[in-house]
Amino acid sequence: MNTTFRTIDRPVPGLVSVIVPVHNRLQYLAHAIRSALGQTHRRVEVIVVDDGSPKDPAPVVSQFDDRVRLIRKANGGLASARNFGINHASGEYMLFLDDDDFLEPNALENLFGAIASYPSATWAAGLYDEVTPDGTPILSGPRYLGHGGDVYQSMIHHNLMGAPSTVLALSHTIRTVSAFDETPCFHMAEDYDLWLKLARHSPLAATQQKVTNYRVHGQQFTSNHPTEMARAVLAVLRKHQAIAPPGYEEDFRLTIARFEMELGDCCYLNGEGREARAHWKVAAEGGALGSRARCWRGVRSYLPLPVLRLLRATRKMLRV
Repeated sequence: MNTTFRTIDRPVPGLVSVIVPVHNRLQYLAHAIRSALGQTHRRVEVIVVDDGSPKDPAPVVSQFDDRVRLIRKANGGLASARNFGINHASGEYMLFLDDDDFLEPNALENLFGAIASYPSATWAAGLYDEVTPDGTPILSGPRYLGHGGDVYQSMIHHNLMGAPSTVLALSHTIRTVSAFDETPCFHMAEDYDLWLKLARHSPLAATQQKVTNYRVHGQQFTSNHPTEMARAVLAVLRKHQAIAPPGYEEDFRLTIARFEMELGDCCYLNGEGREARAHWKVAAEGGALGSRARCWRGVRSYLPLPVLRLLRATRKMLRV
């Protein structure tokens, strides 16, 4: 289902506020800031938000010129920190850079080029690489959605953006859609919530150039807590299912069913058999899980946890 978007007046290019929340992780912060200041698009301000961090980021921030500002707040989580940065931002555009990621030198230039070529777009996104802790690209190739325009339907099925710093958006639009939802149940998926809101509001301008790098390391909360991540995504999907325009009922039904299956699998791996079966039931009712697959999962979920661990270890050995 396509949406008709109107052409709007936009300052292209303009001043960009790069918002960098930090909480107790400083080893990559200087690299993130340098990547923002080193853009070929020179009109940049960097706002580092200290989200009640026990480790003071001031010694890192003090290395840079007055284009970098440090603001502080009590700890409230990532959505709260980003919103605090938004409230202090002066730029016509915003980009949200995690403290452990870093931009390509021509990221903003390429993103502005995409927006300029799409008269009704108020946001743009590009490709990203996953990299090792030392910044070496992991051999999977750049990732991203591959198309622009009306991406609302596609976004229901997948968070097309991956890394938040793939996205450059008009500040007025971010504020118009109420920025990041700080409701606790959306924690870890608050960026997905924002992309869905932006996709309803405006078409996306896409560039096939790599614009950022997503650092993969052991301190990342999302990759270490798949159960919580699946719950957060489901909360976002149900929120948007309730407010979606007509015509997207089937898209939400299928995607919610798929994530119910994934959440059930996570619960099963955690030894939470009863909860796993409840989620698999919802997944089956939504069409994401066949009766035989659900039955087999259900049987396994009744096995004691030590037996499950033994079966998994045996299966892993047989695969080697």
